[in-house]
Amino acid sequence: MGLVHGNLDDAVNEMHAHIRKSVLNAPEINPVNLLIGCGMGAEHLDMGVEICKDYIDQFKKMGGEVFIIDAGWVCPPGEETEWGNYNGSNVPHPLRYPKGITELADYFEVLFAKLGEVHCPECGQLLKSTSPELVVEELLSQPEGTRLTILAPLLKNGSKGAAAEALRYAELLGFVRVRINGELCELEKDQELPKGDLTIEAVVDRIVVREGTRHRITDSVELAMRIGKGTMRCIAASKGESEQELCYSEHNKCFQCDSPGFELLNAKAFSSNSAAGACLHCHGLGKCVQEGKKQVPITSTKQADGAVLVPCKACGGTRFSPQILACTLPHPSGAKNIAQVYAMQIDELKQWLNSLSLSTEQAQLVAPVLEGIYSRIDLLCQLRVGYLTLSREGRTLSRGELQRIRLASHLGGNLTGVLYVLDEPTIGLHFADVRRLVECFVKLRDKGHTIIVIEHNDDIIAAADTCIELN
Repeated sequence: MGLVHGNLDDAVNEMHAHIRKSVLNAPEINPVNLLIGCGMGAEHLDMGVEICKDYIDQFKKMGGEVFIIDAGWVCPPGEETEWGNYNGSNVPHPLRYPKGITELADYFEVLFAKLGEVHCPECGQLLKSTSPELVVEELLSQPEGTRLTILAPLLKNGSKGAAAEALRYAELLGFVRVRINGELCELEKDQELPKGDLTIEAVVDRIVVREGTRHRITDSVELAMRIGKGTMRCIAASKGESEQELCYSEHNKCFQCDSPGFELLNAKAFSSNSAAGACLHCHGLGKCVQEGKKQVPITSTKQADGAVLVPCKACGGTRFSPQILACTLPHPSGAKNIAQVYAMQIDELKQWLNSLSLSTEQAQLVAPVLEGIYSRIDLLCQLRVGYLTLSREGRTLSRGELQRIRLASHLGGNLTGVLYVLDEPTIGLHFADVRRLVECFVKLRDKGHTIIVIEHNDDIIAAADTCIELN
């Protein structure tokens, strides 16, 4: 609980009154409602809402209401000072990386969700998820007079038996034409089928793009998407031009290698600590136990104690699933996935982000996200840890590095009234870097924090407001 004056009852009443005032249009909080609160300022609250978007949407579908509050002083910060491994074992803690300590991971997860380009994990083909509404608009943008053949996939590389079933299904739905292995033909009762694997598509409609065809094209696209379970194709033939085949999917499906599609990626999916983003083999730890020639996933800290831990072969130690690693941020110097971004040195990362090619709309969309990233990266560079990578394990950091990283996380946030206790943070620092550290302490003090430093460095002692010598 926050620090308040008076007796306990007054404190509780004050807290309840503060929460009630913070909840918009919510005189009563039902057990079936969802309350999202944050005591770390509007910036962190917005990030939390973005990351929890899936849970919020699910809750709304269940009929519940969602209230969002900034709880202010109600939820003061709590600090963990030990940054080892799980329960003293040699299993790396998934949260104990600079990207997690500084909260930069939260920002990059949102950045990739908003700007990332999805590729097929199998063949690398760029995938584009679309909706029936967008398909209709694209088809209507074709030149007037373009002939469209709208197709619904029924079978891909199936046997003759499966093809016969698909043809019966098409007949049952009332279709009179199909495409078999790329050849359009009339649907007959005893259809002759070629040898080998068979691909069957139903011809949903054949229509010419002209004024007044929007309603019909819309109905045909929606029907094709429904029959094709979120996928469809369209043959567009314009006068004087060769036919082009357009492929559409609601699920990031790859039509080139026919790999299974996946849903649109949200911010939570770019966390290796979530089921959506973690490598399925190592469960997001990035390491496995080596048993002979086999790699075995770590299922308990007891299993890992004394075992030989090696980088997971499935994810290369990145901790992410193939789908997440196949999503990249486009860049003039070459696109990178989130693991590659985390593997960059912090000072190089800022230069890389500065040269992103963003449209005006994209720049506006991610402006708050980039602002949060830049502010933290600037602080890390100012504290002379720009040579580190965001994927560096916390257990490999020196005490001084770890304390400076933690300082950067708080300097970049909106917390006030925090008590910091640091034990010799100048260890390993050049004398010029000590002066930068003093500047950071002054900034923290001016923001309303209290800093207690155990130190022998003359510059730190000289800058202190109060000095206590203990023999």
